[in-house]
Amino acid sequence: MTASILALSSGAALADYELNILHINDFHSRIRSINKFDSTCSAEEEGKSECFGGVARLKVAIDQKRQELTGKNVLLLNGGDNFQGSLFFTTYKGAAEAEFLNLMKFDAMTVGNHEFDEGEDGLITFLDKVTFPVLSSNVLAGYKSKLVDRIKPSLVLDVGGQKVGIVGAVTNDTTEISSPGDNVLIGLDVDTITTAVQDPKKQGVNKIIALTHVGYPRDLAVIAKIPDVDIVVGGHSHSLLSNTDEKAEGPYPTMVDNPGGYKVPVVQAGSYSKYLGDLIVNFDDNGVVKSAKGDPILVDAKFKPDEAVLARVKEMSKPIDELKAKIIGKTDAPIDGSRRILPRQGMRNGRSRRRRHA
Repeated sequence: MTASILALSSGAALADYELNILHINDFHSRIRSINKFDSTCSAEEEGKSECFGGVARLKVAIDQKRQELTGKNVLLLNGGDNFQGSLFFTTYKGAAEAEFLNLMKFDAMTVGNHEFDEGEDGLITFLDKVTFPVLSSNVLAGYKSKLVDRIKPSLVLDVGGQKVGIVGAVTNDTTEISSPGDNVLIGLDVDTITTAVQDPKKQGVNKIIALTHVGYPRDLAVIAKIPDVDIVVGGHSHSLLSNTDEKAEGPYPTMVDNPGGYKVPVVQAGSYSKYLGDLIVNFDDNGVVKSAKGDPILVDAKFKPDEAVLARVKEMSKPIDELKAKIIGKTDAPIDGSRRILPRQGMRNGRSRRRRHA
């Protein structure tokens, strides 16, 4: 009888592993809530429940989802580009973003191209303040760079008793559209991710997430086809993937055939804190994805903003409100703000190229 029990036990399969991934990307300093035009929401619009996102509302959405998933395996990931997009970034240079992202307790973030808009120093200031790891396999810091050993290619986390690997990457053209400086090179994402996944594999990890800021088309075309990548959580293209929204760029998740003979779920969650990605992945004993499902959560008026966070936002808004109220000039002639005029002005001052992803 004992031998029979041992034989049965040795042949029994372990239980499948479920991983819940919450994620955002391209936050772009939307500290305050936004309206349907992605601009700062007014008090009147808030009163009409017409606002989305903002840190006070996003934190509540994350907290509520985490509460709902109590006892389950949960990761909160950030797909990069938290810098640039509001006067909070102009005023605080990443410190405001770091403070509020810390409150949300992210598990990992990948570098976005806009994280280099203030050069190395701007990113270093952010890295000094955040309490979560920031990753990128293709940010290659030279020996003179202040970023040496500050951004890791990969990370291994224990999530519910199992190891999960995360590998980061930023868009290959970061040196052209932002300002990483002379001491930082950007490697080819495919090559560096392919190399970076080897470290988690050596640690016995068979579940690896590519946390990328390269854009939905590239995630589909090449990233999801890299050997040993099991999930792609992306950013950069501001792509809304959804199974219910007619304007979505694709289904959530979008399943891609990997040459290794398995399917890889690819997700992205719009931009500007309007959505919280919500992905559920089931793995078999060998770390192969058996199923993946989910849909982005619209962070709208059903989430009542956190009062303490709102108070902090109001406090930090004081110098911004003073700046907005300052009169810097006047004109008696009409100002032509049409796209017919502004693109040419932008090209002349050299800022059009750099800000095109903002």
